[in-house]
Amino acid sequence: MAKLILSIDQGTTGTTVLIFNENLEVVGKGYSEFTQIFPKPGWVEHDAEEIWRSTEKVLKAAVSSEGGIGTRFSNWDAPWYLGEQIRRDTFTREHHELLALVAPRPFLLLGGNSADGDRSWPFIEAALPVYKLYEGTPRLGLFNHNQGHSVPPEAERRIDEWFDAYC
Repeated sequence: MAKLILSIDQGTTGTTVLIFNENLEVVGKGYSEFTQIFPKPGWVEHDAEEIWRSTEKVLKAAVSSEGGIGTRFSNWDAPWYLGEQIRRDTFTREHHELLALVAPRPFLLLGGNSADGDRSWPFIEAALPVYKLYEGTPRLGLFNHNQGHSVPPEAERRIDEWFDAYC
């Protein structure tokens, strides 16, 4: 399982979000400016609501590079996720339901074709009808880079494009 670090920097002029992998390489980023208010010389103030909206804007696009989204073929039974109860017959939930709850927020699944990738498409496809209830093009996607559990340069470019389009 990939471990990621999400950092949020609330600067003087805007919000920067960076997502780092285990090697401290940037695998996702976003930036949004907010208004500066100058009540008197040498002072700067900000509207807290605008800062929060700025933060929401850059976090809107969810980027996933975990070990797949199907609860039956991934590591979702690990104790740091849902636990072994998801292997029981009484557990009837699946990931397309969670994706539907995310709608209409943008969601991009990155896959490397190990436990994820093309095998995850049915979950994306099952959530699409909910996304289509909202106006505009559904902002739900899958990019399979076919290179295992890494985030190669091609995937980094796709992440950047996703953030540029939806943040």
